[in-house]
Amino acid sequence: MNRIALFIPYFGQWPAWAELYFASCTQQQGVDFHYFTDLQPIAPPPQLSLHQSSNLHFHPISFADYCRLVSDRLGIDFQPERPYKLCDLRPFYAIVHSDLLREGNYDFWGFADLDLVWGDLKAFYTDDLLHRYDIFSTHDDRFSGHLCLLRNKPSLNTAALRLPHWKERLCSQQNYALDEMAFTLLFYPQARLLWKVHRHLYLRYASHFRNEFRSYGKFCQWINALCGLRRRGIYLKEMYTSPYVTPNFVPAGGASYRYADGHITDLATGEALPYLHFVFLKTIWTPQQATPPAHTTDLLISPDGILPWQSSKEVKFPTSPTNIPTRR
Repeated sequence: MNRIALFIPYFGQWPAWAELYFASCTQQQGVDFHYFTDLQPIAPPPQLSLHQSSNLHFHPISFADYCRLVSDRLGIDFQPERPYKLCDLRPFYAIVHSDLLREGNYDFWGFADLDLVWGDLKAFYTDDLLHRYDIFSTHDDRFSGHLCLLRNKPSLNTAALRLPHWKERLCSQQNYALDEMAFTLLFYPQARLLWKVHRHLYLRYASHFRNEFRSYGKFCQWINALCGLRRRGIYLKEMYTSPYVTPNFVPAGGASYRYADGHITDLATGEALPYLHFVFLKTIWTPQQATPPAHTTDLLISPDGILPWQSSKEVKFPTSPTNIPTRR
């Protein structure tokens, strides 16, 4: 079995869904989660955790000390004012945490978000697939910041050092989205074409497409194949993990998902997901809606919040006139 290390520095306070998140982490066989944080560890409640939490590793450290560690490992003066700047650091994790990569003898390393709940990750990234490719993303046009995996080998571990002006950008207080934009272009410069087509065609004329999101995905697959992306060991595949919702818009199907027995199912399509990303859902949830109910392992996750599945009721959601979600 391939072993994966996910590095996640996190400072501030745990989100309302933290217990559910950590419980879903414990169900990921072969995946170790390394947290660098000034927060107290959270033990997943027994009713949500199917396995013992031996794959959760908490490394106590303050934000200031973590920044000093980064400065020492990269030879820069890394002093960000806000922890969100750590997103730009993600491509450098294999350098910053090279000691953990060696000690754990990992096959892959990567980065991930905390505003999500995991499904069955290894059902999507099987050992056969992991043997065939070196880089994995759940987007089809870029490396995904909420989950990206890279093979543990020198050429990939140090690839970030080839990013243009990386020292200046890391030392700046500005966020450059190095993890999703510049890091993608390092391996796939043709992605610029995809982004331009999406911005100038699919978004501008969205009403002309039955489903702009899926249509753009098919276009990406065609360009990716034309560029021989998979022959180069890069596996970009849109997993539709981040439903787009706002207070005034919810896509057809209601953006509703069932979480049960460590699996996530999109109720509109019946498809399983490797994880469900709350990036838009959390913007319309109240703290109470974002808090999972106690004493249940069967959940409905929707714009109405995280609810017990058996007490959930059908809800009519507002939709836009075209009922077409925009890109991420």
